[in-house]
Amino acid sequence: IDILERNSTTKFEEVRGLSFLSDGQIINNEQREPTDPNLWPPLPYHKVPGERHIGRTYLGTRTAAYYSSAGCPFLCGFCAIASIYQARWVARAPDGVADDLMELQRRYDINAVEFFDENFFTKEKRTHEFSEKIIGRGIAWWGEGRPDTVMAYSDDTLQAMKRSGCKMIFFGAESSSEEVLQRMHKGGTQTPDTVLQLADRLKHFGIVPEFSFVIGSPSDDIDVDIDRDIKFIRRIKEINSASEIILYMYAPVVFEDSELSHVAHDHGFQFPRTLEDWMKPKWQKFDLRKTPAIPWIKPRHYRKIRSFERVLNGYYPTATDLKLTKFRQTILRAASKWRYQTSTYQFPLEIMVLLRMFHYRQPELEGL
Repeated sequence: IDILERNSTTKFEEVRGLSFLSDGQIINNEQREPTDPNLWPPLPYHKVPGERHIGRTYLGTRTAAYYSSAGCPFLCGFCAIASIYQARWVARAPDGVADDLMELQRRYDINAVEFFDENFFTKEKRTHEFSEKIIGRGIAWWGEGRPDTVMAYSDDTLQAMKRSGCKMIFFGAESSSEEVLQRMHKGGTQTPDTVLQLADRLKHFGIVPEFSFVIGSPSDDIDVDIDRDIKFIRRIKEINSASEIILYMYAPVVFEDSELSHVAHDHGFQFPRTLEDWMKPKWQKFDLRKTPAIPWIKPRHYRKIRSFERVLNGYYPTATDLKLTKFRQTILRAASKWRYQTSTYQFPLEIMVLLRMFHYRQPELEGL
């Protein structure tokens, strides 16, 4: 902007993080380092009608959104964040985060906040200090983290989190297969057993785990993989029925360079090569990871995954749908009981009708 508006002597080539067109060629400059969020000036909330963006959610009647860090120190092989930040993570100090929330509470009377950090729980010390600072402030909160990271937290930290208002944590469980997790470059020490142990442990602290799964990663036996993931999800529910389950279809990332992406290409996956191809219906919602644009996931696989998801949502309705009254939950559960208990997922038309009638809300598509 300075170069364009002030006729600066700086050249485009010297601006890190900039891509530009020069003599018909696209030039991609070296990526710039993330800015330390502790150096950011206070946001000028008075310049926008912020009241319009305070909403009622599962967390509270007046929920705000907040970013306290940027990036993630891990290089998971299916995640766009990994390709953008390249294992870099910078975070605002606990004092600054707490002060910002107090300002939001003073200005907008908030009683809840969603942390949209790519990985809020990277450092236990930071999480513990932040939790201690907002205990008693009447602010419920939600964030995203890794199962192995939070599983390694001490009981003292988890207790402080609960007392501070931590109500739910989103985790990338991803797969019931240790081999698939390794292919995903999940890093750290996460295994399927980690997820099961975490589901059990958080139950005792009253914090709801929200586990997401990426179903349908490249495989020579996709039927076995899908059945294994379904059984694993049912096992989580047996251990902690309050666990929320989010299902996604596997989708490669454009700039991804992992073993998993290479395996996907070997199995026939290719991204569109023209803008016209990207605009075709099957690609328009590709990033939602809900539509079958993967060659090894056949229509029957997609129907099986979606049918299981509907039966699961019927038998264990999400707690985040505020319109779903106890009465409606009872109806859904009763209609789904025989299917779930007998593992009969095919053509759950009665559940589909009820979900549509109740305008069932999927948090992975609509948020909390």
